Amino acid sequence: KNYFNLRTVTLLAAMNMLIIIHSSGQLVTVSNVNISNSSQITVSGDLMNTAGATISNEGIIDLSGDFTNNSGSNLFGTSAGNVILNGADQYIGGNDITRFHDLSLLGSGTKTLQQDISVGGAIGSPNGVLSLGMRTLDLNSNEITITNAANTAITRISGYIVSETGPAPGYGIIKWEVKNNTGNYVFP
Repeated sequence: KNYFNLRTVTLLAAMNMLIIIHSSGQLVTVSNVNISNSSQITVSGDLMNTAGATISNEGIIDLSGDFTNNSGSNLFGTSAGNVILNGADQYIGGNDITRFHDLSLLGSGTKTLQQDISVGGAIGSPNGVLSLGMRTLDLNSNEITITNAANTAITRISGYIVSETGPAPGYGIIKWEVKNNTGNYVFP
């Protein structure tokens, strides 16, 4: 497997550059990464975060492989950036729950959870969006929490969430923190 150290990428991303990393292996973050709001990192392969790594994502991470969070935290903290799953069948997993501000499902195939996630922004200032596009998000006996209380926090063209699993492996769970809001909340 090929491994890349993101210390160099951190400096380049801060300079408003588009960074494209091609690999048949993995992009492994081993230190803190800062992606400014006008920067994009494209990873043609998997993204795996190791213990202690954090990503301050105010821009875009475009990923064609699997996403694995083993950072020991929610990884993104209060970042307001977008993670785009833009490959074929992709998995979101790891040892730790990931809190995405914006999560967009593009590409082809099904996107499958192997770990609980939340989408919609950081606690205290939730305003991010889960954009299903035309893709399927399979909860695979895991839980997704939508932290944005607006009824527009999930968008779609024809995409949908699959939560059906039997009691033996465990049910897929969708939580939407709507607080005191009213209106129509649709789980596609």
